[in-house]
Amino acid sequence: MTRLSLDGLFDELRREYEPVAEAKGLRLTIMPSRLWISSDRDLLRSMLQNLISNAIRYTDAGRVLVGARRHGQTVQLLVADTGRGIPEADRETVFGEFVRLPGAPVDEPGAGLGLAIVRRLSSLLDHPLELSSGAGRGTTFRITAPRVVAAPTSDMTPVREARLPLAGLRVLCVDNEPVILDALNALLTRWGAKPTLAAGIAAAKAAQGPFDAAVIDLHLGDGPEGFALIDWLRPLGVRRIALVTADTRDGLNEQATAAGAILLPKPIKPAALKAFLSS
Repeated sequence: MTRLSLDGLFDELRREYEPVAEAKGLRLTIMPSRLWISSDRDLLRSMLQNLISNAIRYTDAGRVLVGARRHGQTVQLLVADTGRGIPEADRETVFGEFVRLPGAPVDEPGAGLGLAIVRRLSSLLDHPLELSSGAGRGTTFRITAPRVVAAPTSDMTPVREARLPLAGLRVLCVDNEPVILDALNALLTRWGAKPTLAAGIAAAKAAQGPFDAAVIDLHLGDGPEGFALIDWLRPLGVRRIALVTADTRDGLNEQATAAGAILLPKPIKPAALKAFLSS
């Protein structure tokens, strides 16, 4: 995580999406902002790209608004549209994989909303995500991030250096969900680490080591295969191993400790991941 100027990020999004909105006859308004937040630029940009793309896709007439406002010690980023809206009964299902709202004939077949990615990145960044909408009344998404003071020009070099706290660290990331691997890859790369991605045990064993640390999903298939991979990694000298899971059953933490790993709850909090890798 680093200090991030919203104005610079919004400028990039404006250049990217204004032509898309104009081609559809929509007005895209991205409000300038002098606010700064603590976030990961790549992951937050990916969230906003998904939300803006959806807003344009499912708005037939009117406008799409992107902006930010202070809310105590946080900043709320919003993406609002005058589109078709989401019925209350579909508020949760739209976050599923490959879900697509009806009535967009210009869309490519099977195109999903991408909100499953947005929700996962929201959890990974610890940026709460809110949705308000109604059929025929448009949709508004809000992302809440910590507010920070602006970085002075004279302080830009130290800030840049602070973004590379794990420079050169070789990290094996094993998860059978591509979205999770993509998010870990973006986060670790931003910190200066060198991630190697694997979707399962076979791919992990075929990866080119050595590794300084490993982040392993507990359930890579039908069983707790993460422990089998730990057994393979320990003799190779990998000293830092994190087992990632949403499983809360009793005794799992002790089992991970006995295997020579620590347990990280899923979704992983960036601060917890950085603390583990820096230990």
